[in-house]
Amino acid sequence: MATVEYMKQEMSGMVTKTDLAQTTQRLEETHTSRVESVKNELKATQADVTQKHTAVERVKTELTHVTTAYENLKIEMNANVVSSASTIGRMPKSCDDLQKIGHGKADCSQSWGTKQSTTSTAISRNQPTTQVFKR
Repeated sequence: MATVEYMKQEMSGMVTKTDLAQTTQRLEETHTSRVESVKNELKATQADVTQKHTAVERVKTELTHVTTAYENLKIEMNANVVSSASTIGRMPKSCDDLQKIGHGKADCSQSWGTKQSTTSTAISRNQPTTQVFKR
């Protein structure tokens, strides 16, 4: 009889089939809800990444257009500078000539003497302290 009592005590601490079934059901519900939550988060993240990828591709296309336009303007500006210098067909002799070939008013100044007008141009040699003056 002691063994029967001992077995009853041992069994009272054991998990029953009903307990096991309930635990299994709760585990499946928790697993299902978590899996669905992760799936939804993944879908949202995937949509966000797709949207950002599309935006990056659009910016790359715009950058290509801007770069092309910049290069075309550079070529056009260089062509204008070359053609401007050759439009007068001779060495510049006056401020007007210098302005025609692209120099600004700051590049030329006129000095008035007593009997004649003299045009001086300053040509910078990329050194701020050294300038060569021509008459």
